Amino acid sequence: MFGHAADQLPTLPLMTANEPNARYLDDSKVLAAIGEWIATRVEPVSVRLPLELAEAAVAAWNRDETGEVGEETPDQFALRDRAAELALIGLAVSERGRRDGEDVVVDLHAASVAAAIHAAQSPDIGDSAERGPHGLISLGQTEQPVRRSARRRGRASRG
Repeated sequence: MFGHAADQLPTLPLMTANEPNARYLDDSKVLAAIGEWIATRVEPVSVRLPLELAEAAVAAWNRDETGEVGEETPDQFALRDRAAELALIGLAVSERGRRDGEDVVVDLHAASVAAAIHAAQSPDIGDSAERGPHGLISLGQTEQPVRRSARRRGRASRG
């Protein structure tokens, strides 16, 4: 593959219980390196959002939430991370979104597009969510305090 003869490929030794995790860590590092390579080359993606979704994203950006986050479980962190991604989409919509009929067209960073797709495919959100018209996830809102200052910690604004 990729110019290598089949007899040049390494053979995999038998695995111990910890070896899969070490291999997964190595794989994660390769994936991160691919991400670094791609990130500098990818252009913003123009997307068309229904007005209701665009407004919900802007509302997430505009929420006035303060305070620090205490200890949280990995699931709580993942939810907060998704809320941060939504807020960044809301920022993009508020800064660069343009109304086109019943939709809003906005150029998003590919990472924001990927985060939205990943959220839709996550079993705890996408697969179990109630569906509205056209089979899309219903926007039945649950009021959960999410602190904006904590959501943005470690996040650069995507342009």
